[in-house]
Amino acid sequence: MTATQNGSGEHTEHAKNYLLTEPEFKIEGVSTGYRWYVFGILALLYAFDYADRLVMGAVQEMIRVEWALTDTQISWLSTVIWLTVGFLALPVSFLIDRWSRRKSISIMAMIWSIATLACRFVPNFGSLLFFRGVLGFGEAGYSAGAFPLLSAYFSREKRAMVFGLFSAFTAIGAATGVLVGGHIANAYGWRWSFGVVAIPGIILAILAWFIKDYETVPIETSAKTTAKTVGKTIIHIMKIPSFIFAAIGTMFHDIAFAGLMMWLTTFIIRYRMPELDLDVATAKASTISGIIMLMALVGSPLGGVIAHFFYKRTPRGRSYTAAISTFFMAVMIFVFAITAENVTTPVFMVLGILMGISVTLYIAADASLNQDIVHQGYRSVVWGMRMIITMALGGAMGILLTGFLSDTFESLKVSIIIMSGFGVLASISYLIGARFYETDLKKVAVLDLKAEEK
Repeated sequence: MTATQNGSGEHTEHAKNYLLTEPEFKIEGVSTGYRWYVFGILALLYAFDYADRLVMGAVQEMIRVEWALTDTQISWLSTVIWLTVGFLALPVSFLIDRWSRRKSISIMAMIWSIATLACRFVPNFGSLLFFRGVLGFGEAGYSAGAFPLLSAYFSREKRAMVFGLFSAFTAIGAATGVLVGGHIANAYGWRWSFGVVAIPGIILAILAWFIKDYETVPIETSAKTTAKTVGKTIIHIMKIPSFIFAAIGTMFHDIAFAGLMMWLTTFIIRYRMPELDLDVATAKASTISGIIMLMALVGSPLGGVIAHFFYKRTPRGRSYTAAISTFFMAVMIFVFAITAENVTTPVFMVLGILMGISVTLYIAADASLNQDIVHQGYRSVVWGMRMIITMALGGAMGILLTGFLSDTFESLKVSIIIMSGFGVLASISYLIGARFYETDLKKVAVLDLKAEEK
């Protein structure tokens, strides 16, 4: 089945042709329950993807003190993950598109979980940096496989809401990593934090091997431009303006967001609990950080509902949702940081909760944009290209720049205030990209996907 190629621009025609109500993945024996079972496996893996990554945020101040590191140096223990994911995501995603999403997801999850477990036994900064890099290698292929697979299991009409719910599990994972990491570190030392959060990922990786995948789609089947090589595929995708501006918007978002999330526990320790013993402060600050991160359970699904609401009224609704959300995030990060030392605890928590909601409001809209505007045969590659821009140029630089500015100004608070400005740049980029969305969407062919033969 292909999308009608008309140029009327009428919203009713847009809804008729593109707001599809049936899942792309049509396979006998795949019930609604099974679709949600697959969702559950992928969502839990997404949670422990972030738990393994963000456990560092809970314990990095303890590591910095133990090994006498600067803020810039400690930043590298997280920056290396974002860089590794960013630069490896594209070649890995091309392999996923041409091979198997379920196998790639399973293998990658096993790699990152074992790497996290290895962090339990590191003797020095160099070895910890190495295994954090291996962790990033494992995570490089996960979202590039998971989002296309979910796109196949759920209809385009429901995609933003499903992606919003799916992305909310990053909050569960982030909060798990920070909460468990902080309290385990307080009781048994920071190394044990890595060991504890690694185990669930190993179990889920095994379960993921057995879920049903769809057959790899030959790009030449219906793509207007045949792209049999990575280079040609990249050239084809770079001609999609709405993808470019959405990716740039996410890059700016992640510069502000990643720096904040990785430094949040440290920020609370320094500006709300400077008088406490470090071990005790780590546990207390991790609890607050965990609560703030859990607010993505509100922000991400809420963003999906908002995006769905506006998309039914205008094709540009998802772009507008992302633009408003990233601007709101910039405001909340600025207010949270600048008032941290001067407000009461209840006010501080309210501001933190609002900030936690704001940082994930954009996710469902952005993820849907990237999946809507490309042929099924390109979806993982598009995600890989997006990861280079958002992870290597966005999150990695955000974490490192936050640490660098903290050292430069001798103030983590000043650093985070400066970094909040990138949220405004993200909003502007999404607004520019909205102008091209309808034109790009009409170029996409829609296929029914078949189950792979194992």
